Formats: sequence, C-alpha cells, structure tokens
Amino acid sequence: MEFLSFTCSTTNPEYLFSKTPWLYVNTDIRGNNLEADLPKLERAYRDLGKSYANIKFIVLVGNTDPYYIYSRQFDLYQGQNKSLLWEKFNDRWTCYRRNFEKWLRTNFSFGNVAVVSWYEFERARERRDKIRFEDMFQSVRRRSGFYFSRLDLQRELESIKAQFGPGKYFQQLAMPSESLLKDWVERKFSEYAVQGLWLREDFPDAILIQNEQPSDLRYRMYQPLIRERHGDVLPNVYFFGVDNRGFG
Repeated sequence: MEFLSFTCSTTNPEYLFSKTPWLYVNTDIRGNNLEADLPKLERAYRDLGKSYANIKFIVLVGNTDPYYIYSRQFDLYQGQNKSLLWEKFNDRWTCYRRNFEKWLRTNFSFGNVAVVSWYEFERARERRDKIRFEDMFQSVRRRSGFYFSRLDLQRELESIKAQFGPGKYFQQLAMPSESLLKDWVERKFSEYAVQGLWLREDFPDAILIQNEQPSDLRYRMYQPLIRERHGDVLPNVYFFGVDNRGFG
C-alpha cells in the first residue's frame, strides 16, 4: 500500500511582497500542518501494518504556491532575475525538506517513508517526460470556467479573505485587492488540478491522505484533469476526519 500526504512549508508572510521574497519560506518546521495529525497517522500506519507487509508513506512538501499563485509566476517581483529567484527559493525549500525529514524520522516510526519536495518532483518529471507543468497550468487557467464551479471559486474567495490578520494564515500581510485575491483563487484551483493529474500518473496505486481544509473542496480540486484524461479519481482517505470549515 502506498499513501501520499501533502504538507506545506511553514511561512513568514511578511516577506511575500518584499525585496527578499524567498524569506517567505520558513526553514523551521515547527507548526507545520501535519504536526498535530502525525500521532494519529502513526497509529493508523501501525494498525495497517498488521495486515499489510509493505506500506510506503510519501510526504510531499507543497512549496510552489509562491510561484504559481501569490507572485503570479514571479511577475509581481518586477526587476528581479527569475533564475536567481528560483535558486534562492529552492535553497530555502531544500533546507526545509531536510529539516522536516530529520524531524519526521527522529520523532515518528513510519518505517518506509520518503519526504519529497514538489518543486524537485516537478522538475524531475519535466526532464523525464519532456513536458512542462507550467504549460498545463496555463492551459487549465484559460479554461477555468469549464473545470471549476463558480460556487467553489466564490467559497474559496470568501475563505481566503478571512485569512488576513493576527493569528491567521497570512498574518502580518496586508490584504491585497479583491481582483488579486480572485486571481489567486483561480490559480490555486488550476495548480491543484495539474498536481492531482501528476500524482495519479506517477503514483497510480497510491491513496492521498486528505489533511487539507475544507476537506471536500480540496478533494474536488484535485480531480478535474484525472476525470477528463483517465475517467477516474485520485482516491482519498480521511484518517483525521472531515473538516469543511477550516482553511489550509
């Protein structure tokens, strides 16, 4: 059995629109969105191990949101060299992945576990298959009205508006204009759709452990291209229950 789970790099939101935007990526893993759920996951892993001899757990560090979503593919960082920005962001992402993997192996017993940077996974598949994630992302964005419901997009917009302020997801970051937030939402849905397809194609027998919120919406966001191209879905399990009110 093969299970996938996303975690996100912890962040310093105040740096997102600064002259040093790569510092948005916090290399300290404390407070990551898997931390509270890992004891439950460890118990589930142990229980499943009684019936299945080979269980693999792959943690994907979803780290490309600053590029595809928040900076509009680095377009908001006017005057900065894109190649250098990628290098500086990836230095931070690599440090975070190493710290997370060390912490995971030190504090939990998952046996066959791997921690994978989405950025590194994306680049590796692009080299292997001679395709570009970004091209697929742009194609989905152009047809967002076909792939995503207006109601889901609106719900996400309202949720993201509530994430600014002390103690919130984007604490220490001023709320952008509504037009920018709408663009973020459309980009987020497009990124998820392509990620879902790539997961389904590279891990065809894997099950995604859903730990994002709102649970049902995040599930739907992964599926459009899989249904279109393969006629099935990326299966999810809800070891931590269903939370349709949270955000993350």
